[in-house]
Amino acid sequence: YCIGVESSFNDQPYRMGRLMLDNVTFVDFNCLVARVLDHRWHNLMTADMGDLFGYKDVVITGSEEKTKPIFECDDPHWQNVFMEDNESTFGPADKGAGFLIRNNDRMKAFLPEDACEVVPYDVEDKCTAFCEGVCMRLVWVLPGGKSSKIGYKELKLTHSDTGKEYTFAVLENGKAVLVLPPGKYEGDYIDVNGDLMVLDTVAVQTFRAPECGDFTPDINFSTMPPTISPTAGPTKSANPSYSIFYVEAGQNVKCPSGDTRLFKYNNPHTVDECHQLCYNEPGCAYFSVIQDSGECIGCTTNSSPLPASSGIISYQLIVFKWFWPAGDNLKCPYDDSRLFTFTAEKNIVDCWL
Repeated sequence: YCIGVESSFNDQPYRMGRLMLDNVTFVDFNCLVARVLDHRWHNLMTADMGDLFGYKDVVITGSEEKTKPIFECDDPHWQNVFMEDNESTFGPADKGAGFLIRNNDRMKAFLPEDACEVVPYDVEDKCTAFCEGVCMRLVWVLPGGKSSKIGYKELKLTHSDTGKEYTFAVLENGKAVLVLPPGKYEGDYIDVNGDLMVLDTVAVQTFRAPECGDFTPDINFSTMPPTISPTAGPTKSANPSYSIFYVEAGQNVKCPSGDTRLFKYNNPHTVDECHQLCYNEPGCAYFSVIQDSGECIGCTTNSSPLPASSGIISYQLIVFKWFWPAGDNLKCPYDDSRLFTFTAEKNIVDCWL
């Protein structure tokens, strides 16, 4: 009996790192059931695929092919899973660089017809395919605005060059978790009544770039003016004065210590990763990223004005996951800052949505 490396999927790529093997050699790894790398589901996994497993300078020698990694069939959380084999180590021996993927239609929807084959050591279940010479990336599509009031049903993508199309199920808030190759796509959200939706905003957020190339799928949606071009993350649009999710609050200022501070993470974060932590934290209105270390700090709206602190850039949320009272007997003004007005049919949540 032997055990290789067991790796659970990081389904929260905005706040956690990934497992990385560096300069590792598997020698004479020949077991009846175990694999050199075994992907495991864990009981806290809620959002499907996250950051992909990574490796550098890994060698497998004197070992049987059947000990190479595959994906299980029997859990709904495995629909988007994938693993880049950038050094031709973990895929079939006769293949070059490519991707191991969950063998289903959604993962292969926009890949060339002959790009993927079931790996020879998963012929019984046929749940794992290897796609040679392709490049793929985890993408979140995040619609927003009052158009979501009707309710989302699904997202239809059409490849602009090949005409291939596929319809993806989405979460209740419209969020779609996709794994896509490079290319231009036309996107159409469909509401619960089966009608096409014209959206207020759509953000396309990507996570860790694969070794095969740093790209962002170009997805075009029908949106209300102003039209927001998808970017590599929920950051700045084509108009630098407008941000889909947040704007810069100031340089050399930070979230203060004290009661208004909500969290501080000492491990390195990108701006997008720090934004996601703030976005998911009730009451968070500002977040700060320390330039040298990547430490991430979040604080409430009562932190303003932010105190001075060198080497730190702070940002202010524009779109919030949560809401809280701003005051009694107050309202949005009649000026250029007013975005819309309509009658909420049920309760305050309708207006928030």
